[in-house]
Amino acid sequence: MKSLVFRLVPGLFLFALPLLAAQDLAAPIALTTPRTHGSQVVQLQKKLLEFGFVELGEADGYFGPKSAEAVKGVQRFFGFVPNGIADPQLWKSLFSPGTAGPKVPLLISQANAVLRGSFSLTDKELNGLSTEGGTLTEFRQGGKVRYLELRLLGETGQLQGQVPLVPGGFVLLLTKYAYPAPFDVEHSQLSYLAYYAVGSQYLRIVDGVATEVSRDEVPALQVILNEVRSQ
Repeated sequence: MKSLVFRLVPGLFLFALPLLAAQDLAAPIALTTPRTHGSQVVQLQKKLLEFGFVELGEADGYFGPKSAEAVKGVQRFFGFVPNGIADPQLWKSLFSPGTAGPKVPLLISQANAVLRGSFSLTDKELNGLSTEGGTLTEFRQGGKVRYLELRLLGETGQLQGQVPLVPGGFVLLLTKYAYPAPFDVEHSQLSYLAYYAVGSQYLRIVDGVATEVSRDEVPALQVILNEVRSQ
C-alpha cells in the first residue's frame, strides 16, 4: 500500500445559472477547420460552463479543441461514447436532462463538486473479483474517502471505473474493454456506461437514457459499498 498527495484538476461543477431556452440542434457540432461557429455553439458552451468546464474560458461561439474536450467529459456522465461531437442526442440530454432521469442533474453536480481540492491517494490490491486481479485507488480528503478509481482485469477484458461518492450514494463512470481473444488488449472493443446510486435505487444510463436496474447489475458494487460504509 502506498500513499502520496495528489491534486485533481477541477472537472465538473454545476453553477447556479439560469437554464437556457434552446432550440433543437440543427446539425451535429464537431471540431472542424475552419471552426464551426454560431449561436448554437454559444448555447452549447454556456451549458458546458454551467456544468463546470471552466477551461473553456468564455462562450465565444467558436467550437475549438477545448470545447471538444469539454463535450467528451460531459458525454461520460450521460453514457455516450466520448467522441467530442455534440449531436442531437447529447443536446437533448443537456437541455432536457429529465430525459435521463429526474435525479441525474443533481447527482452530476454533487459528483463533480467532489473533484475539487487536494487529496491523499492510496492504492489497494483487489483479489478474488476477477481472474487477473485489480486495483482500487482511494482519494481521501479530511480523512474521508471522497472518490475512487477501480480497475478489474480478466482474460477476456477489463473494467475501469471512476467513482465520485455523493451524499447517500455514488456515481460510477465505467469503461468496459472486451477482448476478441484472451489477453488481446490491443484490439479491445470499448463501451461506456454511467451508473447512479442513491439509497436503494440504481440507474444505468446509456446514450442519455436512464433505466432502473437491480443492485446485482452494478459492476463491483460490493467494493464500492464497502468504501461508502467505512466512512
